[in-house]
Amino acid sequence: MRSFADAAFNLMQARLKRYVEDRTAMIGAISHDLRPPSPGCASSWKPFPTS
Repeated sequence: MRSFADAAFNLMQARLKRYVEDRTAMIGAISHDLRPPSPGCASSWKPFPTS
């Protein structure tokens, strides 16, 4: 019975580790997408002419 509990605990630990890694990667990607453009990119932007 002890080995079943050990295996279940190890499986749960692996799933939690993967969950935290995936969540960390997702938050990093979202924060990267929400960053404002750098000043070098903003200065080269020109609006479309309105006629």
